[in-house]
Amino acid sequence: MLDLYLDDVQEKIGYRFKNLALLKQAFISMSVTEASYGRVQNYQVLEFIGDAVLSLAVVKNLVKDTCSIDSEGQLVCSSSEGKLSVQKQDLVKNETLSHCSQILGFDACLERYHGHLARDRNNKRGDLVESVLGAVAVDCDWNMDVISCAAKKILCCKNILVNYEESLRRHCFKKKLSAPVFSFASLESGDVECTVAIEDSSRVFRGRGANNIEAKNASCAAACRFLEKKSATDSLSKLNNLVQSKKLPHVQFCFTLRDDGKEKEWKCEARLEGTQICALGVENTKLQAKRNAAQSLLDMLLDGSFDFSSNCESVNHESADFENAVHGQGLLVLVQSLSSC
Repeated sequence: MLDLYLDDVQEKIGYRFKNLALLKQAFISMSVTEASYGRVQNYQVLEFIGDAVLSLAVVKNLVKDTCSIDSEGQLVCSSSEGKLSVQKQDLVKNETLSHCSQILGFDACLERYHGHLARDRNNKRGDLVESVLGAVAVDCDWNMDVISCAAKKILCCKNILVNYEESLRRHCFKKKLSAPVFSFASLESGDVECTVAIEDSSRVFRGRGANNIEAKNASCAAACRFLEKKSATDSLSKLNNLVQSKKLPHVQFCFTLRDDGKEKEWKCEARLEGTQICALGVENTKLQAKRNAAQSLLDMLLDGSFDFSSNCESVNHESADFENAVHGQGLLVLVQSLSSC
């Protein structure tokens, strides 16, 4: 199972290790070395190496993007030394490396490799990126072209704000579906298009980006948006079924519209009749706002954190399940049937 996680890391950095033990070492904390009495080596020296080669790789990539040799053999740069320094510092600072590590799922791999290491604060996310690059440097025998390519793939994640790939994989795992399948194509514009297929949909989802990682994240974002809407649609249906079977009181939906002349925003409030319990949904269409409100209300019911008796105003309902919930164990009892829907 561990090799699958390491395969994922190698795919994301665009480098296959000849000595996989070096990549494993990048994920080993000091606490493991201490517990093994020095038999298992940790990430620290690899981090030291990675810190050095990262700076050189970033400088090399910046120069390739902004500089050229003119007819006189001189180096000509379209950017000033000051701007290059700022760009370099922005790319190598710990906040950037930490963000890239999180987007790439490096810290998740760390947790899966050694579960207790998730609590080991000595191995920070930024250190982990440098450790992986250090492992690449040693394994490729200091080939700067290879190191620069790996660094560029890692740092391109700086432009990604949300890790939609991880969200999509969590959805597939939760629903016991096979892992999403990705395919890539190069476009004439120089961008990359990624297509993702998931088991519970006949549709495929596409996304574009400057590289494979950005394109994959964009396609996963499209898939996640579709699944969220599908889930909200299912939730409205489930809520209606509970009301019709008299396991819930009537649900009142109230709408308000905000229109600033540029865009419309619908707000829907879903309230259980006779109670103070309500949930909100906001969307640019009235129907989707209603679906989102239904999803939020069901989430509140399933959470079971409410004491129904303290939230009821004056309920006169025929359902024995409803009465048991009011005087029993809260809202979780009320909607136990949801788990079988």
